Amino acid sequence: MKKKFLTGVALSVLIIGMLSASHAAALTLSFDDVTSGNYAYPLQSVSPDYGGLTWSEYWGVLRSGNHPGTGYDHGVVSGEYVAYNGGAQPVVITGSTFDFSGTYLTSAFSNTLDILVQGYGGGSLLYSQTVQAVNSQPTWFSFNYTGVDELRFFSTSSIFAMDDFIFDFSTPVPEPATAFLLGSGIAIISAARIKRKKQAALS
Repeated sequence: MKKKFLTGVALSVLIIGMLSASHAAALTLSFDDVTSGNYAYPLQSVSPDYGGLTWSEYWGVLRSGNHPGTGYDHGVVSGEYVAYNGGAQPVVITGSTFDFSGTYLTSAFSNTLDILVQGYGGGSLLYSQTVQAVNSQPTWFSFNYTGVDELRFFSTSSIFAMDDFIFDFSTPVPEPATAFLLGSGIAIISAARIKRKKQAALS
């Protein structure tokens, strides 16, 4: 009975430690929870740390249905709202270290639009990719930028719409308390196995 109890305790400690050190789940920003109005411009004035990130001054959010026939309307993937770069200005997203999986991009007005997306970490350029968005529908672009703390978006001649921005904060180094839990769980299980082997050898 005592053995089963100790094993149960060890497993519980180990599971708690593993959960504490687990990677954060990917987050999807749909921009539908920023405002209930038609516009939020600039985005930072309404939600300065939306999604745990910092959005530069020219980012905005608008209700896509108010702009029928444009890329704002065509570019919505979920809900009613999309983000956009006001005045076709360069825009930036910053935060603690995160991994950027990708997003849907649509040209707001022109048939096609080249968009340069750069990823920085600690002030150094780590990634740079130019994609081409179209006006007729949203296009999913996978970037897979890992370990960045800044994204910069540049559009060549027009505004783009963005929806379902997917990212997650990078896996943190386990805190001392988490490491202790993991170590304790493993140590208890190992000790129990050694004891069982010794008893088996004596019987």
